[in-house]
Amino acid sequence: MSRACSSVHVMPVTLNDPAVRSALVEAPAGWKAGWWAGGSVVVVAAGLLLAIIGLARRIARQADEIAAALEGTHANTAPLFDLVHVNGHLDRIVAPSRGRR
Repeated sequence: MSRACSSVHVMPVTLNDPAVRSALVEAPAGWKAGWWAGGSVVVVAAGLLLAIIGLARRIARQADEIAAALEGTHANTAPLFDLVHVNGHLDRIVAPSRGRR
């Protein structure tokens, strides 16, 4: 087997090299910044999720209150619809006496 990259020369890396030193110093700072950014995104997302859940519970509670109020309104207005039947009965009772006048 022949090597196609046999002419490549690799230089050894030492800690005395300024480029290596700056990369080693900056890398943890970059990771820390990434972790802080990721953590803050998670915290903001969790806060928004809790706010949405709280609003959904509030809306559900208000919907239950509205449904109960509507049931009460139905019970209070049901006699108004019975007036139609009462008026029909009264017309049948009074109709024969109207002709006698």
